[in-house]
Amino acid sequence: MRLYLVFVHLPLFLLVFTSNGPLQAEVKVACVGDSITEGIKLGDRSYPSRLGSLLGDSYTVHNYGAAGYAVLSKSDMPYRTTAEYKASLSWNPDIVLILLGTNDSKPENWKYKEEFISDLRVLVLSYQALSKRPRIILGTPPPVYGGFDQSIVSNQIVPRIRFFAKESQLEYIEFHDRLLDAEKYFPDGIHPDAAGTALMAAIACDFIVRLDSTPPLLMISAKSSSLIEIQWQSRSPGYVVQERSFIDQHSSDWIVSKGIIPKNDGSNLSAIIQHSNLSGFLRLWRP
Repeated sequence: MRLYLVFVHLPLFLLVFTSNGPLQAEVKVACVGDSITEGIKLGDRSYPSRLGSLLGDSYTVHNYGAAGYAVLSKSDMPYRTTAEYKASLSWNPDIVLILLGTNDSKPENWKYKEEFISDLRVLVLSYQALSKRPRIILGTPPPVYGGFDQSIVSNQIVPRIRFFAKESQLEYIEFHDRLLDAEKYFPDGIHPDAAGTALMAAIACDFIVRLDSTPPLLMISAKSSSLIEIQWQSRSPGYVVQERSFIDQHSSDWIVSKGIIPKNDGSNLSAIIQHSNLSGFLRLWRP
């Protein structure tokens, strides 16, 4: 609870007001994308849901992912035809994070590749035309480890997104390159599991808030005989919790915890977990 003291120029008067409300409106973040964003069957472990938890109560994150959809207007499923697209525009967000392109790589879609940048431009312009003039952030799609053609995603789609972002003076998040060694977190080769979405949320959160990159201290305390609480400072949100059965500093030997969903309370990120979920050692890691 915040306490506000207001002094008036009258003798012997002191007015006291209290408020539980925020000092400013929440920042609205719209996550636009395909099934990677939608997080089918993941529930509160989709990457937008995890991102909202990391960002904290000063942000509201909505998931506008639509499985199977693409940038190209001549694709089998153009994103701009979806109810999710229309809803994202109606919400009038402050930040729009667009993560599309994987489904464009399908042969029946990519034959229209010459129109990819122009169709992406139309999509971006539709958000830029909103009354809030939102901050637009493009995301390069994660690597494809099976199912689709990774050479098209990596060598044609990702470079086009980077080029368009630079040409249009837009920000972009490098999901692709930062997830090149994360195949084990994409079990079907395309969609991240709960550990993969933890990586994606940490990468996105780190980019959005651009806070302190100093490695934070991991604090662990017992909550009961079977529960422990993990905490670190909210000034360093772009970290994930990894676990390992024996101590080892090499990142590839550690596993990202699927079950831990940290919550930002404004000062700390914390998660309460069962003792039985631990492999033995925990650490924070910045993907």
